[in-house]
Amino acid sequence: MTKDPRLDKIAFICNICFLAAMVMRYYPVLQGTWMESMLLVAGLFISPVMNLVSNLNWLSLFIQKKAKGIQLIRVFNLVMFILQAGLVLTGNLGKTKI
Repeated sequence: MTKDPRLDKIAFICNICFLAAMVMRYYPVLQGTWMESMLLVAGLFISPVMNLVSNLNWLSLFIQKKAKGIQLIRVFNLVMFILQAGLVLTGNLGKTKI
């Protein structure tokens, strides 16, 4: 894998969209706008895939001993991936209280 820092940044932006999508489940804002659609697609569909790719990239660099320490953005991406995996595995991602 490569040491592309853009991969972590894109995953970070998608994770912010994921957090916004989770907030929008309980506080409906931007209903029916293109911004809502973009946040939902980037947050709920692209974010888990980008997190998986980003974390696998970091793991391969770590195994090859090319990773230079643990950066805060990588820790955030890992925590968000664990949260997303937990929500998907428990089935709570699709349930809404609205």
